[in-house]
Amino acid sequence: MIDRPYGLKWLWQWKDHEPIKVVTGIRRCGKSTLLSMFQEQLREDGINADQIVAINFEHPDFMELDNSAAVWKYLKPKIAQGRNAYVFLDEIQRVRDFEKVVDGLLCCLALMSCCA
Repeated sequence: MIDRPYGLKWLWQWKDHEPIKVVTGIRRCGKSTLLSMFQEQLREDGINADQIVAINFEHPDFMELDNSAAVWKYLKPKIAQGRNAYVFLDEIQRVRDFEKVVDGLLCCLALMSCCA
């Protein structure tokens, strides 16, 4: 695996600021690897594994999550624990109306009551 110090430093710098981050780049440039490395750093820093939710929408385990309602139904119980949740949505553009999921996550972070 190729080390990605600049990307990791940027993600770490903004870890608890600005709740939504978008990592972009051409295909196969290492975006998913960067996110995996960041998840590992979170665990090493003491973040519990159940606070990290990672979905790769290209993986067969998540094929049924093809619309915003299905993704939200999957995510809601995982983020409603009263603790910070770190949600990684890889290849989210494959989900129909994915913007609604992102809006819902932002709502929960801002209000913390809409997820209860």
